[in-house]
Amino acid sequence: EAGSVDIDRQPIKLREFLEDVFTTTMRGGEARGIVPRLELPRTLPNVQADKDLLRLALNNLLTNAIKYNRDGGSVTLQAAEIDGGVSIAVSDEGVGIACSTSSTARRAPRRAPARGTASVSRSRSRSSTSITARSGSKANPARGRRSRSRSRPML
Repeated sequence: EAGSVDIDRQPIKLREFLEDVFTTTMRGGEARGIVPRLELPRTLPNVQADKDLLRLALNNLLTNAIKYNRDGGSVTLQAAEIDGGVSIAVSDEGVGIACSTSSTARRAPRRAPARGTASVSRSRSRSSTSITARSGSKANPARGRRSRSRSRPML
């Protein structure tokens, strides 16, 4: 079907995956003196995601952060468990999104969706893009119990 993408979800050790993508992609910023900053908690949950699509999304965010950054600026990759999901953010010291851009492009999501989304926000000195995924424990109203999964769906 035109415009469709097959998603091959598989378990990913998220911390190791993020370290690998970040280290590989940030080599592109060495010539411009871009300072890489990886801010990950000691542990992150495993996630169910399409490894290739997630790598592509992160690579695009990181290469844009390098490309549109100032010489000697920094690029930061952060991840955290938030509200039963995982949030991954890339920030830099580049120009960000122009104020004339539609406000919907700059608006952060109100709550994380079932599978994942990307949102963009801008501040005076840093631009930031994040991917969030909501999953984990779900209430079972019939039994009043919560069930937990060991990995969380992402992309």
